[in-house]
Amino acid sequence: MSLFIRLLSFILRYLLSLAIILYSLTIGILTEKGRLLLTTLLDVLSDFYNFTFITKTTSTKLPTISDYSVITNEFIEIIEPFFEEGNVTLNELAIINGIIKKENPKKIFEIGTFDGRTTINMANSSKDNCEIYTLDLPKEKLKNTKYKVSDYDKTLIDKDICGERIKKSNLKCRNKINQLYGDSATFDFTSFYNSVELVFIDGAHDYDNALTDSKTALKLVGKRNGIILWHDYKKWVPVVNAIESIRQIHPKLDIYRIQGTNLAYCKVS
Repeated sequence: MSLFIRLLSFILRYLLSLAIILYSLTIGILTEKGRLLLTTLLDVLSDFYNFTFITKTTSTKLPTISDYSVITNEFIEIIEPFFEEGNVTLNELAIINGIIKKENPKKIFEIGTFDGRTTINMANSSKDNCEIYTLDLPKEKLKNTKYKVSDYDKTLIDKDICGERIKKSNLKCRNKINQLYGDSATFDFTSFYNSVELVFIDGAHDYDNALTDSKTALKLVGKRNGIILWHDYKKWVPVVNAIESIRQIHPKLDIYRIQGTNLAYCKVS
């Protein structure tokens, strides 16, 4: 009987997997969620078979680490799980929350608020004494940026409210979060230098902005022990190239990609 159940379970998993693959390769490609599913499948395959889709555009590839090596083994809670284009994936959100629960930072700086989904999760997963600062470019300043913004980024910036999910979140989260506005390439970060214990970079996806944000992150952490996280490594070639440039400028930095994600991870010490 147990053999029959195991066989039936395998057949059901096989049929479900086949259906998901067929969907992602056919009508699913016409939807945002379907394209995200296809990207996720490609990421899993590249990790499993140890190949990458971007080696022709970058000089090196980040070594990978397991998510289990950087997150807590405690309970991880996710709020606002529903995905919108421009958000991190559910798996990435769980990892970010797990890192925060493990490291217990007292000050977090996020570059790129978007709708605030990641922001409120960081607030919810951090200790009560944690301060969170999040910087976003309002759509009114789209024409006054230091570097040219890509058409894709313009669609994410062109919104009526920066951090809409923050304003709808609970009081516990809102009390920790400080929203800032401006172009991260010209914003005055001086008062935050050497004071931040976790920086999350999810701003513009062009090379110049990604490189500038990375240099800023190192100054924010400064002489403290801290974590720098980048989103969209592997997904966006300019972001990959910017992180590779940081590795060349600071060869002693150990930067990794968290396996199965588009997150790059660096523990500065």
